[in-house]
Amino acid sequence: MSKYDSMTDEQYFAAEDEFMEKYNAPQCKPIEVLDLIMRREFAEAILRGEKKVEIRQGSEHYMNRLTDKNVEAWMTEHRDAEGMDMEAFNEFMCATRSVLKIHFHDYNNSWFLDVTCIDNNLIPIIKKTVKNLQKRYDCHEFDELLEELERDHAEERPIFYYFAIGEILDTNLKTKPQKDAKVTEETEKTQNKEEKAKSEEGKTGRRPPLNFKELGILPGAKLMFRNNPEVQVEVVNDREVKYLDKVYKLTPLTQILLNTRKPLQPSPYWIYQLHSLKDIYNEKYK
Repeated sequence: MSKYDSMTDEQYFAAEDEFMEKYNAPQCKPIEVLDLIMRREFAEAILRGEKKVEIRQGSEHYMNRLTDKNVEAWMTEHRDAEGMDMEAFNEFMCATRSVLKIHFHDYNNSWFLDVTCIDNNLIPIIKKTVKNLQKRYDCHEFDELLEELERDHAEERPIFYYFAIGEILDTNLKTKPQKDAKVTEETEKTQNKEEKAKSEEGKTGRRPPLNFKELGILPGAKLMFRNNPEVQVEVVNDREVKYLDKVYKLTPLTQILLNTRKPLQPSPYWIYQLHSLKDIYNEKYK
């Protein structure tokens, strides 16, 4: 436990100011408005108050947009400097730029949603960071992933950016009605059973092959390999991805990464913006 964990806000900010002044440390330049593409259903969830945090992978694309290069260079130069207070350094120094506002929209700019951002950072998926998001923002989007990583005793942890959403500033979207509060628990159970049955039926039905564009995943998007978070691929067209400068169909690439020739369904092994590709597909064709 860090000594900073037990400080009051006043003590913490005073300690931060003292560190920054002592070492003449630079501060990140904030981003006035961050432009982000989002699926419409998530924007509507924000409007209904159901979604309070937006998540993005800690990919090279987002790091280039959100990292203050001057602060990053200072950190690299002073990290091992003689006399550096490393506990304070690790606590207060961060090269991630603060985001003041976010402009969400789709690829065609047919709708938009402008919000304030009250907090953002780059975090690893470990107990401390996930519990912090749960406590501060009632965010549970990492719960299942953390449980799986803990169960597998994974040493390498994926990193993600989170953006805590504040006030809604402007939009041309209309919210869909919320679920009827009178729906009973028994009715919900029945509905869940029916949905599960449809899902099982769909496994043997004639659902279309996986098409990234149809799922709202366009060229340039990054997919993360569930079994190794450091493996990421770039979508290049409706059905292919690029990995190590070579283009693959998703199924053979998954077989290569798993070292198997057995027939398989690749979608459970890939994650897009924290959501399983399988779940995105099932949601589209349920």
